[in-house]
Amino acid sequence: MPLAVSRTVPVSRLQSRIGHTTYRLNTVLVGLDCVSKGQGDGGAIAVTWSPPKTPKLAAEVANQARIFACAGALALAADVFDSFLREFATEAWLGFNSETQDVATKRKTRVGGSEYSVAERAQALCDELELNEPVKIAALELLTKWRNVVVHNSERRTRVTAEGRATLREAAPMFREKYSHFDIELALKNFDKRKTPLPKEVTSLIAVTTNLSREIDSAAIKRAASTSDGVTEAAELMLKTYFQPSEERPLSPWQEINNSWHGEVARRESILKKWLSQLGITEAKTPISAPLPLSFVSEIASLSIDEFARRYDITH
Repeated sequence: MPLAVSRTVPVSRLQSRIGHTTYRLNTVLVGLDCVSKGQGDGGAIAVTWSPPKTPKLAAEVANQARIFACAGALALAADVFDSFLREFATEAWLGFNSETQDVATKRKTRVGGSEYSVAERAQALCDELELNEPVKIAALELLTKWRNVVVHNSERRTRVTAEGRATLREAAPMFREKYSHFDIELALKNFDKRKTPLPKEVTSLIAVTTNLSREIDSAAIKRAASTSDGVTEAAELMLKTYFQPSEERPLSPWQEINNSWHGEVARRESILKKWLSQLGITEAKTPISAPLPLSFVSEIASLSIDEFARRYDITH
C-alpha cells in the first residue's frame, strides 16, 4: 500500500482530543444514572466521595455533575478548535497566504482593534480553500459563543448573529436526520436563556464542528498534494520543518539522526517511514493526497547521515 496523506497532524490532534466526545460523555452519563439511583460507593477508586443520603439528593447530585460535565466538554471543544485553527493555518506545506494566516491565528484584528471570532477565523480558511460550509460555520459560532456564556457566566451580550441563526434554523431538518434528532431550535432557546447545554446539544455541536475540521483538512490536502510532485514537495517540507531546532524537542535534530540514521538501507527506510507517519504520511486505506512516489523513501534512505543533514538543514 503506497504512502499518502489522509489527514494532517493538526486534525489528528483535534480528533484525538474531542473526536470521541459522544462516547466519552455518554460514559459519564451512564455512571451518573447509577448515582441518581443511589448506586455506587466509590469502590476502589482513590477519591473521597460520599453517596447522597436520599433519592432526591442523589438525583440533584447527578444532575449537577451532568451540568458540570457538559460545560467542561463544551469548553474543551471550543479551546481545542481554537488551537487547531492556529496550528493548521501555519502548517508550511499547506501554503496558506499570509492574510489568511493572520486572521486564523489572531495575529490580525479588525479595523478598530476588535478580534475575529473563532467562526470568522474558520471562515477565512474556508474562503481561501473555496469551501462553502455555512451550516457548519454557524454551528461553530453557536458552540464557541455558548462556551463563552458558560465560562463567563456574567456574559449577557453574546448573541449568535442573525445570519447564523437563520442558517441554523433552515438546516433544522438536516440536524434532526443526521445528528440523532438534534433539535437546533431548542438549542438556540437554551443558549438565549444562558443555560448550560444538554448532552445532546454538546455532542451534536462538537460532531458538526469536528466534521468541519475534516472538510477543511481534506480541501487543504487536495490543494497542496493532489499530484505526485505536490505530495513529494509536501513530504520534503514536512521533514525540513520536523528537523527544525526547538526547545520542545527531547533531542536536537542532529542527535536524533545520529542515534537513528545508520545500519542497512532497509533499516533507514523503516526509520524514515516512522518519521513520515508522525507527520501524517502513512499507508492509508482512504488517502486524500496523491501517493508518495515509491522512489522517495528508497532515495532518501540511501543518503549518508551527512547528506541527509545537508538536505534537511540539520546542523551539528
